[in-house]
Amino acid sequence: MIDQPTTKPRTPSEIFPTLSEDFRRRVVQRALKHRPESKALRQQRGAALRRLRVDGYRDASRAPRPKLLQPVLEAIQHHDHDLARAVLNAWIDSHGGLRDQAAQHLASRGMPVPEPPEARFDSFWTREAWRAEREALAAGEGAVDRESAGLMLCLLARRFPAPPPLASPLFRDWLDILQDLRPNAPEWDEADTLVKWMDDIRRDKERELVGWCREQITGLCASLQERFGDELRYLGINPDPWPGLVEERPALTNSALPLLIFLEVSFEAYEPIRPQAPSRDEELERSVQRRECEDAILAAVDAWRERVAKPDPPDEDGSGTEADTLEGSTASKAADGAEAEPEPDSGAPEDDGDSARREIEALRGDRERLEADNRTLREAKTLGDEEAGRLRDEVARSRRMEEHWRRAYVEERRQARVGDGEPVAAEPVGSVREAIAQAREMFPDRLLIKLNSRSNEDTPFANPAEVFDALAWLATAYRNGPTDRIGETCPGWFYKSNQSAATMGRFRDWYRTRVNGTAWKLAAHLGKGASHDPHHTIRIAFAWDEPNERVIVGFVGLHQRNRSS
Repeated sequence: MIDQPTTKPRTPSEIFPTLSEDFRRRVVQRALKHRPESKALRQQRGAALRRLRVDGYRDASRAPRPKLLQPVLEAIQHHDHDLARAVLNAWIDSHGGLRDQAAQHLASRGMPVPEPPEARFDSFWTREAWRAEREALAAGEGAVDRESAGLMLCLLARRFPAPPPLASPLFRDWLDILQDLRPNAPEWDEADTLVKWMDDIRRDKERELVGWCREQITGLCASLQERFGDELRYLGINPDPWPGLVEERPALTNSALPLLIFLEVSFEAYEPIRPQAPSRDEELERSVQRRECEDAILAAVDAWRERVAKPDPPDEDGSGTEADTLEGSTASKAADGAEAEPEPDSGAPEDDGDSARREIEALRGDRERLEADNRTLREAKTLGDEEAGRLRDEVARSRRMEEHWRRAYVEERRQARVGDGEPVAAEPVGSVREAIAQAREMFPDRLLIKLNSRSNEDTPFANPAEVFDALAWLATAYRNGPTDRIGETCPGWFYKSNQSAATMGRFRDWYRTRVNGTAWKLAAHLGKGASHDPHHTIRIAFAWDEPNERVIVGFVGLHQRNRSS
């Protein structure tokens, strides 16, 4: 019933925070020192290095290795995926003996080792499983340090050494709290009970979802009859029995709900073109549209009737009774009103000819179903394109409103500065650095921006105007409030008021900034996005300066470091 959330593969740069600081440096140093035999690897590394900024060098790839080390580490820290990939590929190539040893170890475990080696992650290990494989390899013949063994295993198997990341901010906060607990905390005594509670709640929610889907199906069937009764009767479709079918066979829910949504949209398009057009030319054009719409509707209903006629898979319908077969045949009758013809039951064994004919008929049926599905998909695509156009208009309108809101802040401030003169037009925001500069200029008394060393003003966030909006929100709504309702003025953004003391204590340079010699803790932050893609994810960490009644912004960049990263 519940679709599994899709999880994006981990990027090469994400493995570096799992390594110790000393080992990270050794990996980069070795990769920079090594000269791969493969021309493709040399070109990959050179192209990634040329994008760096190194003082005194127009082409960073020509800089000496000591001058490259820190810029490479910082670029990877800010999620330069191409550079991380090039570094890891060069590191693999530099460790020929360890690579062969790790490949043999994985082969002995029955794990495939794709060729050629490539720094990417298609799946993951649990931490416990990864540690076990790492220790087994390190304990084998030949001196292998544990960190090198662990990294090589991950890269050759293309498995990340931790479960997939959580997309939900709520669950990520829970995970941070759990990871910050002491190993001897009393809460761990109830961990198994917590897992049982979570599983029980999840099952309750699944049952609630089933009930909600049934309500939707019942409501949609009634709505179709009320709004499009004449059209349904004309096409010979009777949806009245469908809610009862879904009640008896929950496995049909996943087919019924999308069908009804499709029918509702399709009949909205079909209703105005069903009557004859006022002129012959118009009718010729309308008849083509009418026929295509009717074909799409009937194909979708035929696919539904075929699904109803089939028995439910065991994992979807666990009744396990002989009634399943009967239910499949009688339900088809309920679906379309046709009489079900019983198949003759012959005790004679079927010959090869009968078997072949049956197989041909099955293949012909599959082909016809595929053709019907193609027609349905073409129609759905047309309707989807129209809906996409409407949504694009909505997005454009929303963006115009957001820009209007941002300009209002700019104009308010500039009018205050020019007095009785004409207000100056708002400047466009082309980058995060420009957004920060404009916010500094617009709100000097309300906002103090003192970014720490972990910040990245050049982070390539795709919507820098939103960064200005968020800073303006801090300087106005939050300063005058405070309030946490940033989503009303900055759609898609969220506010988090605190961070765990253990995380802030462990990663001080990420959660501190200094103003005139005074250290300020950056416990609160604004954010948008949950991935590790700097084009779509950003964080703004800040503190409230009570004596001066202003907001101190100390961090702008991707994610701040925490124990899970």
